[in-house]
Amino acid sequence: HIVFDKTGTLTMSNLHKLGFKGSLSKDEELLLKSLAKNSTHPMSMQISSSLKEEALAVSDFQEIKGKGISGLIKGHEVKLGSASFVGNNESAENGVHLCIDNGYKGYYQLKNEYRSGMAQLFSSLYQLFKLSILSGDNDSEASKLQELSEGHAKVAFNQSPFDKKSFIEKAKSEGDIVLMAGDGLNDAAAL
Repeated sequence: HIVFDKTGTLTMSNLHKLGFKGSLSKDEELLLKSLAKNSTHPMSMQISSSLKEEALAVSDFQEIKGKGISGLIKGHEVKLGSASFVGNNESAENGVHLCIDNGYKGYYQLKNEYRSGMAQLFSSLYQLFKLSILSGDNDSEASKLQELSEGHAKVAFNQSPFDKKSFIEKAKSEGDIVLMAGDGLNDAAAL
């Protein structure tokens, strides 16, 4: 049974190429950098590394699986994640949205690029192995993953590190010999 993490393992994100859709002051960029630096999610790490500022201390940091991250920085409430998580229910854009002190600032447009050869890889593997894909993200990529795997991979979204570990343990308890491919700290327990 081969289990893949999605973000960063099967995909290469283009956040750094697309940039931020909105306008941020230097102080707001500093708040964004500070919050994003506290998360091990590949998108947060990419946002943090794209900003040059030194990070500030974050208190009350929270990471909610499949939704986003939030924290207090120098008295400012900062949220980064899905549009609904940051309180912008009007946006239909799929991306990583930013809100500072309840004021919507914009978003990083998400355009996942799957690593070349994924369809061929899945096609060659499904004949010999059970396939699964686990993602901490929401299910916005469900149809693309089903297309790439020709419907032969079980796909689970909104998976926390604990959920990924439980998935592996359950597969093993059912007699599967499991191989997992993942790239982040959020995959460490499952790996």
